[in-house]
Formats: sequence, structure tokens, C-alpha cells
Amino acid sequence: MDRAVLLNDITKIARLALKFPLSFVDLPACAYALFHGLRSAESAQWCAENFHKKLLPSLAERIHTYDTAQLRRLLERTLEALDAEILKSTSPQQVGPV
Repeated sequence: MDRAVLLNDITKIARLALKFPLSFVDLPACAYALFHGLRSAESAQWCAENFHKKLLPSLAERIHTYDTAQLRRLLERTLEALDAEILKSTSPQQVGPV
């Protein structure tokens, strides 16, 4: 039921997915997340597939360097947003915006 996601080059993923360069991000920049599907394996899969779609726009909101505490808060907000969408779904199989 666990799903992992590896964003091995955040600046490249942002450039391709968002069409927005994150030139202010220190290099190398990568992220790893492990999701455990408490409701279902589909929930963990959905979070793994949508993690970058929540994280990167939040990261791009402010164009500056981030300290560790700011990155931690940004990550917490990203994970809370994913969790909120999971909780709003009507069934364990229907994950994501309804």
C-alpha cells in the first residue's frame, strides 16, 4: 500500500510541468516522499502522482531562497492539501477533486 515518489531534479520538473523556471532554487534540488495508503492503495498512488502538482506551484509563489523552517512549512501545507483532497473524496476508490 506504500507508494514512493522521487523528484530527482525539481528545477527541470518545474520547467517542464509548470512552464516556469525555478532559478532561485539551490542546485541540486530534489525531493522524495513516501505515501502510505491508510484508506486504500489508490489513495497513496494518487498522492504520489499529484505531489509535485501541489509542491511546485507553492514553491514558485515566492521567488527567493528558502531556509529549512520555511521549506518545512511549505511541505506541511503541501501534504495537508493532498490529505484534504483525499478526505473530500466520496469513496476510497475515487480520489482527487470531486
